[in-house]
Amino acid sequence: MPDLKIYTILDLRNWLIHNYATDGLSDKIIAPQRAYAIINNPYVKDEDSVLCAIFENEIPVAYTAAFPDWIEREKRIIWWFSTLYCHPSVQGKGYGLIVIGQLCELIGEGNYFDMDGAEETVSIFNYLGLTTRYVPRYLFTHKNIHCNSLKGVLAYMVNCINQWQCGIRRKNLLQKIAKNNYILRYVSYVDDTTYRFITNNATRDVFVRSQATLNWIISYPFMQFSPLINRVDKSLEFSSMVQSYALQLVQVWKYSKLVGVFLYRMMNGQFSLKYLYYEQNFVQDVFEAIAEHIILLKAQSIQTIDKTFAQWLKSLMLTTKYVEEKQSFSYPSWFEAKDKNIQLGDGDVFV
Repeated sequence: MPDLKIYTILDLRNWLIHNYATDGLSDKIIAPQRAYAIINNPYVKDEDSVLCAIFENEIPVAYTAAFPDWIEREKRIIWWFSTLYCHPSVQGKGYGLIVIGQLCELIGEGNYFDMDGAEETVSIFNYLGLTTRYVPRYLFTHKNIHCNSLKGVLAYMVNCINQWQCGIRRKNLLQKIAKNNYILRYVSYVDDTTYRFITNNATRDVFVRSQATLNWIISYPFMQFSPLINRVDKSLEFSSMVQSYALQLVQVWKYSKLVGVFLYRMMNGQFSLKYLYYEQNFVQDVFEAIAEHIILLKAQSIQTIDKTFAQWLKSLMLTTKYVEEKQSFSYPSWFEAKDKNIQLGDGDVFV
């Protein structure tokens, strides 16, 4: 018989800090790094239910998690779902609906959201009454050509030439950017000045995260830098360990004035622009500052949800492949999301 278990913040804290395993709670259902971040969320209470799992024969076969967030515009707490896993052996049993439904019931109707869910997850939230909107997400990368035929060899050679040309363009762009006299400041927290700048330049954003939440994201990442990734336990379905990882908040200054703020994640060669705010008069300066990071960090792929930046980046032809993807956003009926912008870091996608 399946056994359903609910875990609270206090359960996670006892497990992580005091090494007290509560009724099956282990790294098989939540990575310690992610759990540590959740218990340090600025809006959680000890009694909050944040994790739901189903066990068969004491083995976890389905689980999901959620955490609270404060949305500045509506002045209220909402909850984001984070991760849904069902073992292949229980596909079709409806366990995904059960674990999500149980947490939704505890969170309260109209208080839960989901971002960038898999198809199954979106279907569950639609069944539970949420509306789903799809927003474009832009990926810049290089083509991967296989040389398994004469045609493949020729395509590979053409791709090599194209990548070489991309390298030349990157070098030329760096030389151009070097003439720009903007100043960068790397900061480890969002102070009052930075947050005022963010709120003043987020008027079209569907969410404006609180200052406390932004600092939580920076201070308690879900991912763990693990250079010897080959030594990591491969039995974990969801590991927070990655071979290369950095999450950095950057300020762009021009003429002694703050003109841009962006938060990027660099993970395993991919540059993801999680948050971007700028004054319109200095858009070129901010975009060039981001591009300088992309080039000097030797990013193999770039991900952004900002359409204006994506169009600018596409015109530079710094990669050989451009893909427009779709990202889901599921929300309750009371929430107004039409004609507003999503940031790539919204929901739990800041990881």
